[in-house]
Amino acid sequence: MTDETLQFIHRAYQQSVENSNNILEIVQNLHKILSGYVPNESDAIEFDTFLKGVFTSFKIREKTFEMTNLASDISFVFMYIVIWLNKTMHMHIDINIDARRKGLESELSKNLEKSITDPHYLLHDRFGLRGNILNNSSSEEATDLLFKVYQYLVDILTLKNRKSYSSFMEWTENNPELDNFTIDRIKYILSLPFKVDFIKDYVNDPKPNGYQSIHFVIILEMFSPILPGAEFEMQLRTNYMHQNATNGSANHDDYKKLRKYTDIFKVDDFSKVNIIGFTGYNNVEDDIDGVHYSKKFLNRRISSTLVI
Repeated sequence: MTDETLQFIHRAYQQSVENSNNILEIVQNLHKILSGYVPNESDAIEFDTFLKGVFTSFKIREKTFEMTNLASDISFVFMYIVIWLNKTMHMHIDINIDARRKGLESELSKNLEKSITDPHYLLHDRFGLRGNILNNSSSEEATDLLFKVYQYLVDILTLKNRKSYSSFMEWTENNPELDNFTIDRIKYILSLPFKVDFIKDYVNDPKPNGYQSIHFVIILEMFSPILPGAEFEMQLRTNYMHQNATNGSANHDDYKKLRKYTDIFKVDDFSKVNIIGFTGYNNVEDDIDGVHYSKKFLNRRISSTLVI
């Protein structure tokens, strides 16, 4: 994409932020400005692909409240599956589960990059969940536990394995420690038509920088009574893999610095910004809504003896 078009996109983003009061308005105003632009012929296909991505972002962010609630509900079921495995199969899993919404600027820059390098790419990680297995076991044992957790989660959530699903539901319904609200909530969530797709095994096939994790996308079927087509990316990793992704060779911040187009979606002058909770790039406290930083909305730790 030519510098002329990239500079226009940057100015359009700056103008959108200045004339908005919240994230949804940013995306809506950005789409409106970009829709009136006629790019160079050489940029037309890439620009139109990016524009479609902005429209998709707007439509999904219209459902932010519902998407956030459903991501929390999936995490809720995940938490009780782990408790069930610890109680009935004595796996002694110690895991931290968190969930986040992708930062808007990160989403837009990734959309722009992919519209140029891979026009068929679809963004699946606007809403993401992650499970970090904390067990202090050997690398091989922790990895084995990781794949077991992955398999039971997929089998139960998608009804892929009726035996596992039935065993979990029987435990849920007959567990005196669970109240009726919890039981009914689990039943309702598991009544939704989930499927799993876009599975990437970076554990057995690490990225060049050493990054390891299992990635997969939890999708609601199009005939779902709520949020048909909604997608949530799930990542599962061991504590060793997480530390490497946070502080080691696979550090995500270093990875993001290598990505192109991140500066396209950065505010030049915060004195003109009127969005409550978005006042700068110094730290996450300057960005309460998640314009630049990702917005975490859930963090739970589960072990055989502890639920926080």
